[in-house]
Amino acid sequence: FKKFKSQILFDISAIGTLHYLEFDKNYAFTGEILDLWELAYIDKGEVIITEGTKEKRCKQGDILFLQPNIYHNIKADGVDSSIVFSIIFECKSKAMEEFKEKIIKLPKNLRPLVDEIINAGLKTFHIPISIRYINEQRIELELKLLEEPLFGGSQLIKIYLEELLIKLLQNDRITQNKKQFF
Repeated sequence: FKKFKSQILFDISAIGTLHYLEFDKNYAFTGEILDLWELAYIDKGEVIITEGTKEKRCKQGDILFLQPNIYHNIKADGVDSSIVFSIIFECKSKAMEEFKEKIIKLPKNLRPLVDEIINAGLKTFHIPISIRYINEQRIELELKLLEEPLFGGSQLIKIYLEELLIKLLQNDRITQNKKQFF
């Protein structure tokens, strides 16, 4: 037999932070520039995210990818509180270009993958969950291992996130092909 070398579309080399936070309806973060990618999933409510000079309104079920080395901020819509799951990660794979400046509605069949990332994170790291951010009150977001972390937990987070990225692109390609034929 001849070995087949697998194609690696996404290679996540590090996780920066992982959090699931509730924002007060008047929350506004002044912003930051990171050298990593950030995936923000809006689990409840609506938020306004600025990336560079572009302001984007994201609704429940949306995923937005924030590019490295570009200023971004987030604020609540001023009407209701919101809940955002965010994971900051390093991935230098060329395929990440596909996510630049995109807001993607998370397909329902992929929501369990987001839950897997959150659950593995909870069993591996001390991470902030459902902590209310009110205006500029901030908490330390550095990942710290639990005393008894889930065996292989950080690798599972990496694998689940890579799987999510692949499936989001697969879904996008299927959707684009359907548009072309109908």
